[in-house]
Amino acid sequence: MNKTYCTPLISILLPVYNAASFLSESIKSILQQTHTNLEIIVIDDGSTDQSWVILQQMAKQDRRIRLFQNKKNIGLIRTLNKGLLLCTGEYIARMDADDIAHPERLEKQVKVLQQSDYQFCGTFYQFFPTAPNPVLNRLRRLELQPQYTHPRALFFTPLIHPSLMAKTDFYRSFRYSEDFPVCEDYELFSRMLQKSDCINVLEPLMKVRLSEESVSAKYKSTQLQSIAKIYRRQFEQYSIPYTEEDLQTQLLISDSNDKQLTINDLSEINNWLIRLKDINEQQSIFDPNIFQEVLSVAWFKCCRRASIGGLELYKTYTTSPFSGDMIPLSFQVDMLLRASAKQFLRLFR
Repeated sequence: MNKTYCTPLISILLPVYNAASFLSESIKSILQQTHTNLEIIVIDDGSTDQSWVILQQMAKQDRRIRLFQNKKNIGLIRTLNKGLLLCTGEYIARMDADDIAHPERLEKQVKVLQQSDYQFCGTFYQFFPTAPNPVLNRLRRLELQPQYTHPRALFFTPLIHPSLMAKTDFYRSFRYSEDFPVCEDYELFSRMLQKSDCINVLEPLMKVRLSEESVSAKYKSTQLQSIAKIYRRQFEQYSIPYTEEDLQTQLLISDSNDKQLTINDLSEINNWLIRLKDINEQQSIFDPNIFQEVLSVAWFKCCRRASIGGLELYKTYTTSPFSGDMIPLSFQVDMLLRASAKQFLRLFR
């Protein structure tokens, strides 16, 4: 049944490219929101599957779906910038064509922005279809606390892109940069944070699909090059001295780097984190206690990616100044369980 169209409070910006397998479920999760005063700006970027057919069928059922089609594939960044100008709502929320929004996502996010000075916000999230990892979920929830936003952004994106909601005028004033392919979200947020703090609603209001076919998975090298440019800019912004070797070590810490880390890698990372801690204490860039916790989470993540286990990893992890109480005991147990039988027997000598 068609619904009466009115000026929306929220515009959902949803780019689509060959997403026929998941598109219907994603859009339905928006149409079923508890907040109903919305429009969905869907831009098909030259799909070659049945995406456009599905979109046309869904738009006939609900006038809140507004369809646009690029004559040819122009890429995600240009499509997003085009979409920002098409949105008519007071707020713009991002959405990916293969993700699912919790029914209360929009209601809870817009309430945060209406009742605060924040210009943009995100939400906690769950990856699927993989089973949730309690340890990682605990750390993700910790990292998304508002006091960690700025120091966390030195290493990682401060929020997950498809969970973004921002005030329209603020969002449009930035736009996405084509100079940072496969990393346009992190780059955008790093600029936004210079003008406004952000906050994450600490409830799992987004289900984010993990896929080996994602753009970031297919273009890992390009993504890391873009991240390196962001790191350079942030080091200069905060007057953090660094060498090219330091930059390469920083890239090992990135969430986008899936390299299995060696003991030598971990040693270099630990030394670099110690230097960052010292620089911060000298220059008072971030609150030292908060920064210590951010560095501890970064160290924990790196040790989880180690190519070795057992006593060697346990010793490496626990002798670092960043092995704090905030890291769950289950991780330390896991390190020991990865030990060889010979290493394990040494525990009882």
